[in-house]
Amino acid sequence: MSKTKLKKIQERQPCTHLAGEYFVAAELSKRGFNVAMTVGNAKKVDLIIEDDEVTLPVQVKAIALKKFVGWPIKLGSSYSKNLVFVLVVLGKLDELPRYYVVDGNEVTKLTKKYKTRAILNITDVKSKENNWELIEKRLKELRKKL
Repeated sequence: MSKTKLKKIQERQPCTHLAGEYFVAAELSKRGFNVAMTVGNAKKVDLIIEDDEVTLPVQVKAIALKKFVGWPIKLGSSYSKNLVFVLVVLGKLDELPRYYVVDGNEVTKLTKKYKTRAILNITDVKSKENNWELIEKRLKELRKKL
């Protein structure tokens, strides 16, 4: 790829959230999950995993680069452990995305609240990178309730 074309691609403003949703849906599908994407603005759930008659909601938060402090979270929000968050760092053009898998309770606890915004810092979820087993754990808990 020419340097001019590469620079032009890098200058575009990426649709970060949408890209994150597609990457997470692809990763979950690759891992054998049945995944449905939700559509619309201001939605509370981005993806739904269906497995053995149970469904698990997934919220995706994406940032373009790791240089950003973290993911913006709606100020004043409180989340259930049954809502799984997949936090994505899309990375540079030739890098693979990085995924951090966290339950809603942890997001609520770890989010730093400021006067006008709330942020979930990357450093606070570092240990949750590729924590895909959380999804299996939540699905197993939901199946037991049937």
